Amino acid sequence: MRKFGYDFFGIDFEHLSALSKKYNVRLWSYHLPFSDYFDPSALDKTEGDKALEDFKRLIKNASKSDIKCVVIHPSAEITTAENRGIRMENAKVRLSKLADYAALFGIEVAVETLPRMCLGNCTAEIEELISLNSKLKVCFDVNHIKLGTQKEFAETIADRIVTLHVSDYIITDDHLLPFEGKIDWKKLITALMMFGRRLASFLFFTYCSDLIFRVIICVISNCCHICPEPYR
Repeated sequence: MRKFGYDFFGIDFEHLSALSKKYNVRLWSYHLPFSDYFDPSALDKTEGDKALEDFKRLIKNASKSDIKCVVIHPSAEITTAENRGIRMENAKVRLSKLADYAALFGIEVAVETLPRMCLGNCTAEIEELISLNSKLKVCFDVNHIKLGTQKEFAETIADRIVTLHVSDYIITDDHLLPFEGKIDWKKLITALMMFGRRLASFLFFTYCSDLIFRVIICVISNCCHICPEPYR
C-alpha cells in the first residue's frame, strides 16, 4: 500500500493503545482508507472483493487496540449517475459483510455521510446503505449532506449514529469552524440532544492540500480519531 504514500497495514495499534493509556486519551474510532482502490461500491467484482478483504485486515489490526468503531466511506468519488444503482447494491452487500466481520472483534462499522455525487449524500441513501444489517451504524459528517438539512438527518437516523464529524460550511466540504458557515447549529444540536446519546465529535477545521494531514480535534471527552490518510 505504499504506492499511496502510506503503509495502511503498518500501523502499530498495540503501541498506540499503550500510548493512549499512558496519556489518558481514548482511541475512539479509526477511519478506514478511502480511494478508488478502497471502494465498497466498486463495479469490478474482483476489485470490490479485494477491497473488502483489505478492510477486514485493517479491522483485525485495529482490534489490537481499544477502538470500538471504524468509519468507512460507502464509495469513492463518483462523477456520473451511470451505474449508481449497481454501486449502491454492491456497497450494501459489502458493508453488511464487513459489519458482520467487525462484530467478531466487538467493533462497529459506521458508514459516513458523503458529499457531492458520492453514495450516502442524503438521508434516503444512508438509510438504504445500512438497510441490510442492523449492525451497521452511521458516522454523521454534518458537512456532507447534499439534500435536506442536518436536523432532518439527525432526527431520521438518530438511533444509528455512533460518531460525528463536525464542521461548518458555506460550500459543501469547506470544513470551517462551527458558526462560520450556514449550518443551523441550534436546530442540529437540539435534534441530537433529543436523541440523548453522548457522541464523540471530531472537529475538522482547516483547508488542506494532499500534502497536509487532516487536523482533527476532539471536542467531547479525551478521544482520538485515527485518520492516517491525507485529506482529499
